[in-house]
Amino acid sequence: MGFNYNQIEDDEMVKHHTHEIDLLNICGGIPIDYANNYLLDINYDNHSFELALNSPEHNVERTLNIRNKSIRNDFMQVYSTGYGIGTNIFINQIIQARKLGIKVFFVSAAKGATFNGYYTWARMGYDFIFDEDKNQFKELIFNNSRTETSLFELMQTVDGRSFWKTNGFWWEGQFMIQPGSKNINALNNYLIQAGIGLSL
Repeated sequence: MGFNYNQIEDDEMVKHHTHEIDLLNICGGIPIDYANNYLLDINYDNHSFELALNSPEHNVERTLNIRNKSIRNDFMQVYSTGYGIGTNIFINQIIQARKLGIKVFFVSAAKGATFNGYYTWARMGYDFIFDEDKNQFKELIFNNSRTETSLFELMQTVDGRSFWKTNGFWWEGQFMIQPGSKNINALNNYLIQAGIGLSL
């Protein structure tokens, strides 16, 4: 267990002044109980590192675009919920991404029988990218006689979160990671509500 990559990936890591541990942390790192039981596959293609991390606790897939200074959070599955593992993964990712000069995260916030990203990523402070999703949100709020003007505002109250959990939809999101951004402020509010003594 550990890291799996070829010479081209090694050359690109050297070229971009990064290391396999940096890429592991872009995936959120590893819970201490599984420090010796994980596999990170690293592939490089078209200015991007494609990362797939597997452990007994979780699976994570990320695409780190060096040219655009962005990360796409492609997939995350945590097997034991309710322990803050997903939150810690996201915190670690932000800390490492800032060190690498990354500016923004992207995500497809899925909704389905086994996908709750539409709710979780909203809770973490992501916001809509596309006008189509923004307009659908506005229509949803109007049709239900609510007054919130943004997803940020909706997720600040228990009632708003309950409404979104029931009525939310699949959407495309972005998260600006620099300190003081609206996304970071929303995440910091969540961390306070969750009793996590950390401000990003």
